[in-house]
Amino acid sequence: MTICERLFQIIDNKKLKTADLAKLLNIKQSVISNWKKRNTNPPIEYTLVICEYLGISVEELLTGEKNVGLTTEEKELVEAYRRAGTTEKAAIMANAKILAPESEKSSTCRTG
Repeated sequence: MTICERLFQIIDNKKLKTADLAKLLNIKQSVISNWKKRNTNPPIEYTLVICEYLGISVEELLTGEKNVGLTTEEKELVEAYRRAGTTEKAAIMANAKILAPESEKSSTCRTG
């Protein structure tokens, strides 16, 4: 499957609108229609914005593989986070910061 085919399959599966994507990219909808008609990939400079709009990683758009390099447990956590609402995501992030190893936490040690 090409990147273009994958792009439009994800758009269809998620019931998203190409008009919204065009607006986000600040291009005409006809440009996106031409990608589909001609089976051409979008320019590389749009990749990050497209992936954010689709809620996927760049790797998923390029290869079709979700969460490349993650363990099964990590993949499940990522998928759960993606399904979570705003409140749940905030709670997950708060817990992740609490559970992070000491070396990853910002050092705020003060001497007196």
